Amino acid sequence: LQGRCPHVLSCPLCGWRETLGGEDDAMFTTLHPPTCRDAEMYTSIQACMDAYLRSEVVDDGYVWEGCSNAACGQRRRRPTLGRHMEVFPELLCVKLNRWGPDGVYRRHNISPTDRLLLQGSVYTLQSIIVHRGRANSGHYWAVVRHVVQGESRWYVNNDIIRQEATRDELT
Repeated sequence: LQGRCPHVLSCPLCGWRETLGGEDDAMFTTLHPPTCRDAEMYTSIQACMDAYLRSEVVDDGYVWEGCSNAACGQRRRRPTLGRHMEVFPELLCVKLNRWGPDGVYRRHNISPTDRLLLQGSVYTLQSIIVHRGRANSGHYWAVVRHVVQGESRWYVNNDIIRQEATRDELT
């Protein structure tokens, strides 16, 4: 169930990549993508994962001697830094936090999507674990996909109650 998603520096000219960190630094069983960036709140799991995997140009303060690809010869150009999925797990667990990187609570309305596309691999959403409450107390329940004759229906499983999910329970 483990995947591997290291940080990588990439040459903007030829695409050569250098993996950063040790072998174990990039292993995961659960991914924690951002739910927002600055003032922008993401509205789907796909948007959260796209932001998690997005590469950005490294700032001016980083000194890069250039691409190690001898055929490229690129020197003194700023590389991009991002994540690259090297090992795709059979089962992907994604945790969406309600707290931003600054520690401030942010209520999000992220809609689940049936399919999640990650760098060419497709995942199908099967269930959602929901927590309501505070960090030190609250209640968990699950929203689970049930497929009957090719049609998907979502059900809330909350203690001893099982009922079809409303749209509000899926966000």
